[in-house]
Amino acid sequence: WAAVAAADPNELVQYRRECCRHCWGVGNAYQWTPAELKRARAQAKATKAPAPDASGGTGFDRRREPNPACPECNGDGHGRMIVADTRKLAPHVSRLYAGMRLGKDGLQVLMRDQDAAVANIARHLGMFQDRLKVEGSIDVAQVILAARKRVAR
Repeated sequence: WAAVAAADPNELVQYRRECCRHCWGVGNAYQWTPAELKRARAQAKATKAPAPDASGGTGFDRRREPNPACPECNGDGHGRMIVADTRKLAPHVSRLYAGMRLGKDGLQVLMRDQDAAVANIARHLGMFQDRLKVEGSIDVAQVILAARKRVAR
């Protein structure tokens, strides 16, 4: 329970905002990776099409932050979900991981319930009173008399 409660879900799955193809291109033109540009040029040559526009340069790295001055994405970039390689999870994170499901909405990462783990730890430590224990004696006749006096008022 402690490992599940303390695990950081960001070590398992993240949502990142990354730059678009125009963010860091020269003059905010489309930026290529070197391999993409090479393939595009070969494809254009093979089909006798015009060469691709390489005015934005090469060196695109999607992991960069979006450029706040980008006219294409207005500095918002693109969102992307990153899932950690589950073969390499640290032991404390692997306790949080409960599997994956591929459904009609795509990939879903399943995690154990951290709130339930915290509640179980608290219950184990006696922080909740699951049973009410009443001690002492009650004079039933006095309670009945007190209740009648309140009603009579």
